[in-house]
Amino acid sequence: MPSPAQITSLRRHRHNRAGRYSKTWFGVGCSTFLSLFAVLVGMMGVWGYITLFHNLPSLDTLPALLDPPDGLLLQPTRLYDRTGTHVLLELENPAAVDRQVLTLQSNQPNYLPSSLISATLATADPQFWSHAGYSFDGLTSGTHPTLAQTLVSDLLLWSEPASLRRAVRERLLAAQITARFGRQQVLIWYLNSANYGRLAFGADVAARVYFNKPAAEINLAEAAVLAAVMQSPALNPLDAPNVVRERAVDVIQTMLEGGWINAAQASQARKSNLVFRTQTETLANPAPIFINLVLEQLGQELSLNRLERGGFQIVTTLDQDLQFQAVCALQLYTARLQGMPDPPNTMNGDECRSARLLPTSFTGQSMTVKDIKGNLVILDHRTGEILAMIGEISPGLDPAHYPGHPAGSLLTPFIYLTGFTRGLNPASMLWDIPSGSNKSFNLDGSFHGPLRLRTALANDDLVPAEQVSTQVGAENVWRLAKQFGLEAARLPDDASVTDLLQESEVTLLDISRAYGVLANQGLLAGRENTLSPGNTPPSTAAATIIRLEDATGKVWINHANNASHPVVSPQLAYLMTHILSDEPARWSMLGHPNPLEIGRPFAAKLGRTGMEQDVWAVGSTPYMTIGIWLGQASQGKISVQEAAALLHAVAQYATRNHPPDGWSMPAGINSLAVCDPSGMLPTPDCPTVVNEIFIAGTEPTSFDTLFRRLQINRESGMLATVFTPPELVEERVYLQVPPEAQEWARQAGLPTPPDTYDVILADTSPSADVKISSPSMFAYVGGKVRIMGTARGSNFEIYRLQVGQGLNPKNWLQVGQDSQLPVSDNLLGSWDTQGLSGLYSMQLLVIQQDQRVQSDVVQVTVDNQSPELSILYPTDGQIVPLSNQTITLQAQVNDDLALKNVEFYIDDRLVSNLTQPPYTITWQARLGAHSLRIKAVDQAGNTAEARIAFKVE
Repeated sequence: MPSPAQITSLRRHRHNRAGRYSKTWFGVGCSTFLSLFAVLVGMMGVWGYITLFHNLPSLDTLPALLDPPDGLLLQPTRLYDRTGTHVLLELENPAAVDRQVLTLQSNQPNYLPSSLISATLATADPQFWSHAGYSFDGLTSGTHPTLAQTLVSDLLLWSEPASLRRAVRERLLAAQITARFGRQQVLIWYLNSANYGRLAFGADVAARVYFNKPAAEINLAEAAVLAAVMQSPALNPLDAPNVVRERAVDVIQTMLEGGWINAAQASQARKSNLVFRTQTETLANPAPIFINLVLEQLGQELSLNRLERGGFQIVTTLDQDLQFQAVCALQLYTARLQGMPDPPNTMNGDECRSARLLPTSFTGQSMTVKDIKGNLVILDHRTGEILAMIGEISPGLDPAHYPGHPAGSLLTPFIYLTGFTRGLNPASMLWDIPSGSNKSFNLDGSFHGPLRLRTALANDDLVPAEQVSTQVGAENVWRLAKQFGLEAARLPDDASVTDLLQESEVTLLDISRAYGVLANQGLLAGRENTLSPGNTPPSTAAATIIRLEDATGKVWINHANNASHPVVSPQLAYLMTHILSDEPARWSMLGHPNPLEIGRPFAAKLGRTGMEQDVWAVGSTPYMTIGIWLGQASQGKISVQEAAALLHAVAQYATRNHPPDGWSMPAGINSLAVCDPSGMLPTPDCPTVVNEIFIAGTEPTSFDTLFRRLQINRESGMLATVFTPPELVEERVYLQVPPEAQEWARQAGLPTPPDTYDVILADTSPSADVKISSPSMFAYVGGKVRIMGTARGSNFEIYRLQVGQGLNPKNWLQVGQDSQLPVSDNLLGSWDTQGLSGLYSMQLLVIQQDQRVQSDVVQVTVDNQSPELSILYPTDGQIVPLSNQTITLQAQVNDDLALKNVEFYIDDRLVSNLTQPPYTITWQARLGAHSLRIKAVDQAGNTAEARIAFKVE
């Protein structure tokens, strides 16, 4: 066992060793931390270095861009047609044709004048000869205080977004190009590439544009002007001459204060008479509105300043031949409409072949109309590409877009399309009749009675469109229109279709694209809209660009494959296209032949306003859509056929090389024979049977009730009964009109079906012992009918009940068995009418012991079909704003025979009982959640109910 001294010694030894260990570990920890920190700092330095220098542009780019003779920026940016072979426009001021690349060699004619050098440096970079090419001024503000930095910013880093990293990279490159190429070269490059406005890049071009002289010949005052313009290119002598003169004086003062010139030079410069060039050549532009739209779209992906500097080739979607032929036809036709001489019909040696296709029978109908303007667009709706685009560039208007104009009846297809989404179909019957609820009027001033939806749409009848708009709800129409890109079409929810004609404005491009969706099986194609918010559905814009590349062949932008997204189903689009391409359907409005017949399937729609100062024509084949607008500001009117005639010519020319294909029927579409105009299944009484198309599941299941064959007494004109002598009974087919259409039918001269029965009785009246007391004569019955009455007599043997269809049945069917028990005012028998419908005769026969027969006959109408009922407004779950104190509750109710009444219940409390259409009531609204129940009862007691919940806020 160790002694106490040994124990103490061991403890001291362990304590000393632990202390040494702790100091050792502390040192190791500090060393490790410092090492890791050094590594981290080193890694951050490497990361920073990589960030700054990653993809740093090569310094050799500047000579490639700016040095003659092959510098890329010495070649203007050119826009080509879709083939890439025909130049549409060069983005270069016409004065640049004789441009010279300026040098510092004083013995050369393209010598860079010292006055321009001094004016430029005094205003843009006073320390140019002393600094290293860059300055830390403006590091965080994004400015470029030196010429070298401006060169780098405009030509090397133009595609990088503004940031501190970009600012540092800019200064690194500015220092490098100054060190490598020298200050003089930087000065030469800068003055040969600076932007002076009006597509004048380089001082020599600017001098020719503004002073009509080369830069080598300008004086000090003119040099001050160029230096001032260089600072703000939009303020140039052609656009703001007075402002430029004032700013030039400021430049001269800056030069004086900086010692660049002396007082005498400054005084002489101030007194110089500055003469600016007032007339400049304009760029030859065959499609100005289209080119402006191209540049606008490119500006969303590329710096327009860099694009205008030159060196790019833009292949657009424009078809040069179509553009020329469309321009030619439009100019020629509008001149003829105004009684003016034909303009020259050739351009660049191309003959105006489209003018030959203008149908002479439709030209010159508005010879008194003056100041006609026109827009025209041709689209490949499969890709969304613009093939031709004609429009005016007027002061104050967006030069890249068409102005809006009242859409007129061009918008009615979108009302009917909304109806298709809610169960209507091309065969749906609409009533084109006058009524107190009509807010709209037909443009031909007449009413046409019952029409299939197809006929109403094809012939521009607006009253039926008003019915559909009311039925489906204006808000739903606008929502659908928005999906088609028709943002500007929206009007207040209570607006009528007539309001739509005059007040709802659209542009030609937007409405043509919307019609293109219908022709493209419901797909909206085009250029992906990069400006759409991320949370919104995908959207596209009309495509104008196929490809952008530079002179080296590098492709910067490629839109060869455009995007598309569905707007409506192929089935809905096909329904509408089928109607719009139905030539016979529009004969009643346009006659036959008419200008919308171009020798191939053509889905066309004309649009007109109530004032007839704007007319539209839009037509599609499976391959392209063509839209036309004609209008004028005076009080004259334009016939809608004028637009149709122009569409005829342009469409025939544009489609000449396309196969004459129609639209293929998509799956889910069925064809069925229906009665016209009811759209129901045909009966032998239907005068006209047509084939109609339906989305599967929406085909009619009921037989036509619009036309009914009635037996009448030809002498009295009343409905025949069993008592009418057979030789006086005659069958006639009548059009059955609702009460609200009877006045229209009377004015139209239609024969009115009789509504009273012939009261001529037979020679002998039935005995009191033989009588049917219930049902009564002409009653409506259904289900199991209890037949009450009396069958008795002193010589009674048996009685028999029988029924037969019609007024004078040829065949009788016995009801039940013969009964040997007499009955006095009690139940005679029960008749099951299930499955039966229409007029029947009910007969009681009493056979006496001596075989004499007594009888009584009653006529009844059998109705076993319940009414059809739907609530139009409000819809289930709808939140109705309490904008007014009352809310209109509306139902649609139909019955195959006769309605008795329609009851409205709010929160299960009866608020109204209507016996005549329209089935609409005004309810004193109350805030909160409510239920609406509507019950319809027909004359036979069949009922139908519908219930919804809604909320008033």
